[in-house]
Amino acid sequence: MTKIKFLKHVVLVFSLFCSGMAWGGQVNVGGGYGPQSLDNLDGQYNGVIDLSYTFYESDRKGAWQFLCGVGYSYVFTDATHHEDVHMFSVLPALRYNLKQRGNFSPFLEVTIGPSYMSDNQLGDREQGSRFIFNDFFTIGTRWGEKQEWEFSYSWRHISNGNLSEPNPGWDIPFTLHVSKRF
Repeated sequence: MTKIKFLKHVVLVFSLFCSGMAWGGQVNVGGGYGPQSLDNLDGQYNGVIDLSYTFYESDRKGAWQFLCGVGYSYVFTDATHHEDVHMFSVLPALRYNLKQRGNFSPFLEVTIGPSYMSDNQLGDREQGSRFIFNDFFTIGTRWGEKQEWEFSYSWRHISNGNLSEPNPGWDIPFTLHVSKRF
């Protein structure tokens, strides 16, 4: 895919997400890159550019909170074949809010997002199906006068949850997101 064509897709998806801002929610933009796994035996590095929209956020039940959104991810690799995948996800998340410190509200979060991909192969790694789970393990904080900003770091694992073979999984160990609540 050419970079111009990719940018057109990003602008279109971002415009669709922003059009929903009139009824509230949170727009999330992020990106990441890193070795396929900690041992990185195959030498593959993966990256991602994310656009997502969180449309539901429950009231806090003590420290716990449930969130749900939808997202688009452009996943790419440094391999010379099967270089990219487009992924569309539903993103339910369970958040544990830590003690607020001034204008900062730190949290831990787990997201297990059922997703559909444009292809089932990224570089040398092939999934058994295009239906996968886009999993995030996140630490972050909200800040601002009304807690309207959010910054987070995630480790991401993408796999089909052993629903089909093969299932080597794809990792993106360093992902940063910045979000704004409206």
